[in-house]
Amino acid sequence: MEKLNKIRNKKYKIGILIIVLIMGIIGLLRFGSVDKYSNKINVKNISTKTNVLSASVSNTEDNKNISKAYDLIEYKIEYELNRVENIERRNVIVNATLSESESKYARFIDITKENIESTLTNNGKEIEVKVNNVKTGIKRHITLKLRIENAPSNFKVNPQITIKEETEETPSNVNVKEVKVKTNSIEGNIVDKENNPVSNVEISINKEDEEIGKTVTKENGEYLFTDLEEGNYEIKIEEDIYKGVNDNKVYVKERTKYDVVVENTKPYEIKVKKYINKVKLKVNGKEKEYEYGEVEKAVEAVKNLKEIEGEITYKIKVKNIGEVKGEVVEIKDYLEDSLSFDENKNEGWEIKEGNLYYIPLVGTTLESNEEKEIYLKLDIKKSEEALSYLNRVNANGEAYKKIVYILDGKKYKEEKVIENEKIEELEVNKENFDGWYIDKKQTIKYDFSKEVTKDRILYGSTDSKKEYEVTFIDDEEIYNEQTVKANGTIIKPNDPSKEGYEFKYWSLSQNGEEY
Repeated sequence: MEKLNKIRNKKYKIGILIIVLIMGIIGLLRFGSVDKYSNKINVKNISTKTNVLSASVSNTEDNKNISKAYDLIEYKIEYELNRVENIERRNVIVNATLSESESKYARFIDITKENIESTLTNNGKEIEVKVNNVKTGIKRHITLKLRIENAPSNFKVNPQITIKEETEETPSNVNVKEVKVKTNSIEGNIVDKENNPVSNVEISINKEDEEIGKTVTKENGEYLFTDLEEGNYEIKIEEDIYKGVNDNKVYVKERTKYDVVVENTKPYEIKVKKYINKVKLKVNGKEKEYEYGEVEKAVEAVKNLKEIEGEITYKIKVKNIGEVKGEVVEIKDYLEDSLSFDENKNEGWEIKEGNLYYIPLVGTTLESNEEKEIYLKLDIKKSEEALSYLNRVNANGEAYKKIVYILDGKKYKEEKVIENEKIEELEVNKENFDGWYIDKKQTIKYDFSKEVTKDRILYGSTDSKKEYEVTFIDDEEIYNEQTVKANGTIIKPNDPSKEGYEFKYWSLSQNGEEY
């Protein structure tokens, strides 16, 4: 029995030992890789610079980075992977995030190239960058790009950036300087008289009757114009269905706030008035003429009537009493049985199925409060009794709007549509065409779900590149990089400096002329 117990104890100890060994192996498998690669990235130096598209930037500790409303910010992150035995290359992960308020006017730009993969999410609010096969023991750098677009003065951006070796669980924080926009801007809301926001309304900002910029209000009626020179401006409502209650003239300095109050305009409406201008009567063979000018009713006494005939001249006034311009569609008069029409006396009038139509005014545009006068002469049929020679006239009109399509700088099509109707998007069977815009720079797309309320020019392009990469090379090294939209402007960066040399200019080739 004692021998049997010894054998059992020996087997038990061996079993315990095997379990310990197995647990140790599992522990090595689980934690070995982390121990092997953890803390293998050192952020040696972090620096931030603003790539000067339109900004005056100071990077000293006493000053913050100052930017204009449109800018390209570069965050240059320098790092070094620690050397590890038998490991020459590893991957690096960089994550950057903007806050909700920051993402309103800023977004990250894709930097995928060579060994770099970047993924943008939330419309550029977040970016993850993976740098593949980074050699250990060598100082490296990666540059994140952040574009500021149409930002108001005093807008600030300071993204949260982290960096880590791919297998690390806890990344290192990258501390970057805050960038602040310093410019002149105006912002506010478009509201009606009841203070309700008016959305999707096109407005422009003008200086001395010259249009400086154009935008469309957001759902809450917000608008913003930025990068303005200090001075006096006027905001205009570019929709015929609205008009400003005030003159909307405002002095813009730094961050100016101004709400615009609008009200609905009175639609195009034709009012027509018919007056008796002149009457010629022949009573019992005796002629007499009466001048009235403009009267709606004329009464003349006739004694001992045996026979009467004559001619009546009418003055017809056609007026647009609406607040928007429109076109005359029809002017129609109804001919009474006691009267007759002579086309030789009435140039421009036609008779159809017993009714009279004035043709020259059809298709004519009447501005607000514009008035036209026309005349009509009708003969009084010979009769043995005096009658009441009344007839009526009406006029119809519609507000038409002209749509002109400009494609690649040339007129592509022109059409006329009735006001407050919608138009279908005009298709262009050309490669790289991406839609129609309301501005020449092609930054604001036209909303085809909207009703047409004004004459409009729509712009389109078949250019395959909407953005261009511009690189400034100084002494065979990249000095500055910019991403410029088609039809946009390259902004000159700060002049580079080199001891013993004076900077001259930038050119498209080494010995070329100044750009």
